Amino acid sequence: MGGTTAIFGHGTLSSLFYALWDSTFAVGMVLALLTFFRGKVNGHGPVRRYLSSNVFAVYVIHAFVVTAAGYALSTAAVPTLAKFAIGGAVVALPVCFLLAGAIRKLPGVRRVL
Repeated sequence: MGGTTAIFGHGTLSSLFYALWDSTFAVGMVLALLTFFRGKVNGHGPVRRYLSSNVFAVYVIHAFVVTAAGYALSTAAVPTLAKFAIGGAVVALPVCFLLAGAIRKLPGVRRVL
């Protein structure tokens, strides 16, 4: 009918099934990861306490940090996947948590974030 591109839209039956499968799989993976981490990685320590207390502030500021890291790495002559790994895991993640910790130390901010 539409070849392999029929699953990507245009109101076909296969695109409906693909959309249902994709949504179901994504929600299932989130639930599976939540269950795994609740059962296996449920402990308290100074690092986990710091991360959990700053996670909402990271949620609020992460878009700015990720965008800045992306712009900073845009001129680098490395493959795109490497830029993604460097920008996301190596740069943005630690910077987000360090910046969130510093922001939450400002007077009155801890109540909001």
